[in-house]
Amino acid sequence: FVMISGRLVDETKVLIWKAEDALRLRRDYRIVGNFVGALSCQPHQNTWLGLPLQLLPEEATLLLHQGVLSLCEDPAIVPNCHDDTCQHKGDDGSDMKKLKMSTSIDTSPQVASDTRSLSHHWLFPRTPVEKLQYKVFKDLWTKGYYLTSGLKYGGEYLVYPGDPFLVHSHYVALVRPCTAQISTQQLVSASRVTTKVKKNALLCSENSNGDVVYITVQWTGIT
Repeated sequence: FVMISGRLVDETKVLIWKAEDALRLRRDYRIVGNFVGALSCQPHQNTWLGLPLQLLPEEATLLLHQGVLSLCEDPAIVPNCHDDTCQHKGDDGSDMKKLKMSTSIDTSPQVASDTRSLSHHWLFPRTPVEKLQYKVFKDLWTKGYYLTSGLKYGGEYLVYPGDPFLVHSHYVALVRPCTAQISTQQLVSASRVTTKVKKNALLCSENSNGDVVYITVQWTGIT
């Protein structure tokens, strides 16, 4: 068994640099992540992005608990650049000094040799809110769902019954402590937004026994 190596950028951000690791996470563990790197062939757009893959804090914690992920201080992939000499001229047409310019990138993986495991420094979740969010994330993941960030629709997670490349999400998960009060306006707003994008609002909390409970809310209007 080969563990997946991730680079610890800060306290809550992990990057995966190997394409085969990103594929393995999606195929074997239903971990989607979010690509945040520019494509070398189309660098001036952000519709389609590439490596590295950034993990949600919940995804990283889940993989650490599963014994799949190892956090390292240095990137697991070090791109190789082939240099070419380019002649630059000044505004007056005079030759300037020659500079080494990168003209192509070899994306073949090269494992860093001096990595140091930092898995024991991972502190998420720490606060009661983070612990509840991770508990809900893990429970939904255990039930077989795919999850991504739900920030775009005002929730914690988007919940998919299958791979997000193939199906649309069915729910926007809203995680709230059992003692939190939700006003009628907040409930109507959440249900109307999610219904507008053909999803259901999924209120997630825990009961007195510590079990995760769910309530589905859908806006149907007034007739």
